[in-house]
Parts: sequence; structure tokens; C-alpha cells
Amino acid sequence: MPDNHHVLELIRNFSSISLKELDAFSLMNRVDTKYVFSSSRIPVILDEISKDFVTLDIDSERIFSYHTTYLDTPDWLFFSQHVKGRSERNKVRFRK
Repeated sequence: MPDNHHVLELIRNFSSISLKELDAFSLMNRVDTKYVFSSSRIPVILDEISKDFVTLDIDSERIFSYHTTYLDTPDWLFFSQHVKGRSERNKVRFRK
């Protein structure tokens, strides 16, 4: 696995966008695509996508951590809808 310092240096090669600039984009109409790969590939992937993506920069920080708490019904309705691939569904969460 690459060290965090190396990953941070690769991320600093990306162009950045501020929170104010980010407001111009509608994030509620987005498509999330997730991929699984070995962590050893992170440097190669970051290098390859650096010309096509930007990073959020807040007070010169580009790597952020957050904690998410998801809420669901007693019968796990929201989770079940997610697993079944239902596109029209609700999600209730808190992030810190």
C-alpha cells in the first residue's frame, strides 16, 4: 500500500475547486460509480485521472475524513431498496 505522503503529493497534482465554485454544480443529480482494486494501484490510477478530475480544496486541505450514521426503518426498508438496486429511494444519514 502506498504511503499517505505519496498519495497526498499525487492529489496535489490535480487542479482544485473551492466550495464556492462547487456550488455551481448540482450534486443531487449524480451517478456514483464504485470500483474495487488493489490499494497498490492507487498511485497509477491517480496519475492517470489527474488531467480529467479536480479535487475539493478547503483551506489548503484536500483530504478529509468524516463519519456517517445511516438511519433505517425497523425492517431495514432503505437498505433493502439499496441492495435491490431501486433507483427511486430515500436515504437518511448524518455526517460529521
